[in-house]
Amino acid sequence: MLHVSRRHLLGGITAATTLHPSLTRAATAAPPPALAAAIAAIRAHAEAHRRYLGVPGLAVALTAPGLPAYEILVGSTDLSGRRPVDGRTLFQVGSITKLMVGAVVHQLASEGKLSLASDARSLLPGVPWPSGAPITIQQLLDHTSGLPGNAPTFPGDGPLWRGSAPGSHWLYSNTGYGLIGSIIERIEKAPMASVLRRRIFAPLGMSGARGAILWADRRDYIQGYQPLDLDQVYVPGDPLGPAPWVDVTFAAGSVAAPTADMALLMRSIAAAANGRGGLGLSPAAGKAFVAHAVPSEEKRTYGNGLMHVADGTRQLLHHTGGMPSFSSSFHLDVPSEIGAYASVPIGYPAGYRPRLLTLYAVQALRAAVTRTPVPKAPTLQRPTIDSTDFVGTYTFPGSGETLRITAGSRGPLFQSGQARGELISLGKDMFATQAPGWSRWAMTMVRKGDQVVAIEHGSRTFVRDGAVHPVAPSDPALARFAGRFVFDSPWGGTIEIVERGGKLWLGGYDAMTRIGDNLYRLGEQSWSPERIRFTHFAEGRPATIYVSGERYDRRDI
Repeated sequence: MLHVSRRHLLGGITAATTLHPSLTRAATAAPPPALAAAIAAIRAHAEAHRRYLGVPGLAVALTAPGLPAYEILVGSTDLSGRRPVDGRTLFQVGSITKLMVGAVVHQLASEGKLSLASDARSLLPGVPWPSGAPITIQQLLDHTSGLPGNAPTFPGDGPLWRGSAPGSHWLYSNTGYGLIGSIIERIEKAPMASVLRRRIFAPLGMSGARGAILWADRRDYIQGYQPLDLDQVYVPGDPLGPAPWVDVTFAAGSVAAPTADMALLMRSIAAAANGRGGLGLSPAAGKAFVAHAVPSEEKRTYGNGLMHVADGTRQLLHHTGGMPSFSSSFHLDVPSEIGAYASVPIGYPAGYRPRLLTLYAVQALRAAVTRTPVPKAPTLQRPTIDSTDFVGTYTFPGSGETLRITAGSRGPLFQSGQARGELISLGKDMFATQAPGWSRWAMTMVRKGDQVVAIEHGSRTFVRDGAVHPVAPSDPALARFAGRFVFDSPWGGTIEIVERGGKLWLGGYDAMTRIGDNLYRLGEQSWSPERIRFTHFAEGRPATIYVSGERYDRRDI
């Protein structure tokens, strides 16, 4: 299941950490002395990330006044340690591709080849678009189209759909950017990779960048990794295995590049934002491109492939990327023109992005530039958790089975029969455990007011002794929909649906709401466009489900 997992540190990995100027373009031979301490701290933090995750290597790109394009290259390209990461090694940038695609769209708009206010449906008449109100190009760029997050252009169970009126809600949509890529290709009469090379890479000097991820270039990449057991809840440090290779030409995330090329991209974004022209746009158009943003999530804003986030009183530009075998991030402080990008060869199933690394790099460089002390790097280790809220005995009414939570030195401990172990936090009120028989599902703490009254685990609810928490009975008819379903693709994998308390839950914790015959909405929000459709019934049990248009087949174990 694509959860987040358990802890088991890999050993025996040795790697050197080296600092290199760009090997493919002019760069200073050494960082300015004023930045040396900051770069050393960033290098140490990068190595800490490598060891924390158990990957063989990673890379960081830095840009700042006096430091135009610098790389911190860590470790080797695979676990054998025979080939070090160097300035030619390719890393997949994932969804950071979106800002480049957005820049191409705005170039086309500046040239009069499209209008940002146009109904996108008129530009791709062969696509099975949802009917109703227009979906503009700008809404696709801003993730406000109402389209689902990851549906294919031609869903396996019918036409495209939306969960809300265009412009009314923000929901991240790779589907939308895939459609934008098709529009660009139709206008330019060329593949997206060729368009990116001509309009972005060549003008910016990104000589090593690729606009498509292809088998032919595989030997130039660092090997990517993913959790070894995708049926278990994952936590950083669990065993890893080589991730499968996937060719990608999809505009939502098709770019790969040597690390220093990403420093050039950040410099161009900063130039555009500060009115000097960048990303192939005029000074006025570039400034408008970067400034445009709409409300998104967690009090952030988003526009044109750029997330606008707060760092204290400062606003930064930010984006991440997650691929089956890579995770990437960048942060850019526009006024100071200080930026950091990092890419780590661990796939999105791990639930990791190097956000802490790139944010810390910007903070450290900014401190050096302003001649203030370089801040201490954030810890990557699990924080100590106050167990007070969770301590107690919990009972499953259906069988009388119990589990006990006690206080340990670093956080809550778990025991049920012979199974025992520590509870590892996956976020607020959600935990994983390595205990045999219990590691398949996360444990979700249920609160009534401030008090924890129950623990949900898979298909069961354990009620805390002394607490009042009525548990709805199971629905045998609905339970026939539950099961293990597999999509044989690195983008899909395995998902499990359970019935608990008369409701269906994806992964044991995401609520499913019935909205039609054998059709469910994923999530609590009424405007969520994510859908699960049950089909091909045999003896009342679905043999197939479509998760936002992608087919998963039942494979119970």
